[in-house]
Amino acid sequence: MDREVRDAANTRYQDWIDPRLATRQSLRLTDAGIEHGAVKAGQKPPVHPRTAVAGNPVKASQGLPAPLHYWSCDEGMRPHEDRVRESPGGTSCEITGLMTQFKKGVSGTALALDGYYTSVTMESKPTTHAALTVTAWVALDTYPYNNAPLVHQSRGFGAEGWYLGLDAYGHPLVTVAGETVKASDIVLPLYQWAQVCATIGDGKVRLYVDGSEVASHDFKGPLTTPDTAIVLGRNNESERNTDPVRNPQRNLLFVSGIQGVCDVPRRFHQSMGWRRTIDIHRRSVCRAVEPLADASDSVRRPLRRGQ
Repeated sequence: MDREVRDAANTRYQDWIDPRLATRQSLRLTDAGIEHGAVKAGQKPPVHPRTAVAGNPVKASQGLPAPLHYWSCDEGMRPHEDRVRESPGGTSCEITGLMTQFKKGVSGTALALDGYYTSVTMESKPTTHAALTVTAWVALDTYPYNNAPLVHQSRGFGAEGWYLGLDAYGHPLVTVAGETVKASDIVLPLYQWAQVCATIGDGKVRLYVDGSEVASHDFKGPLTTPDTAIVLGRNNESERNTDPVRNPQRNLLFVSGIQGVCDVPRRFHQSMGWRRTIDIHRRSVCRAVEPLADASDSVRRPLRRGQ
């Protein structure tokens, strides 16, 4: 008989399923007893490069303003490691957590997020902004345990800095310096792409979904970001579940995030008007957008209203 052992401690799923990770040994029953064969040690993780996956056509971004930060997430279309590159600075950002998985995105490939551990982090210094625009595409697999960010640079879930995401019921929101703007009558769909965008400036915080303004609130700037990293897809602080099944004593604090796929998060050092926001929406998506591979519905429907 043959036996194999795999070390699961701090091992990404992509390494766990790779046959090169397994340590193997053959055993044989003889008249004298059990004969142990030589132990063939497996490869230590990580196993790089990871296999490229098919993406959608890459959408050129000509005519759009130059972003302050931008992650194409197209690394999945070629052999890759556990990192994505930020532009235009060229910072190589680690994909933290226990999986590195890419799927077809709105343009090229998108980064899959598991809702628990997966995120992308980039160190950033405190900055004061007179204006700011943040945008990202998301296709949700399920709704989060509590507020979850698409992208943020914040403390206290936006009590300091800015926080673009959604709540536990799928309502998109942005929190800026403790002020939350939420589209309570909009629910982001599951397994379908939606673009969420927030603009800060000109005395207003505005929230957009797929190029349409869905909520706004007065805001007296400027905005100062805290001394924290920019994080994609995951909170940087723990929180409790909004709707626990068990009693409150068992509703434990933990750090959670988005479960689904995220693509082309961008941060602009200016506040976009509604025409420019629509332009960003139209120019950042390829024509042949597909839902998640495991989606049950292949037709992209409008957002559902209400809960």
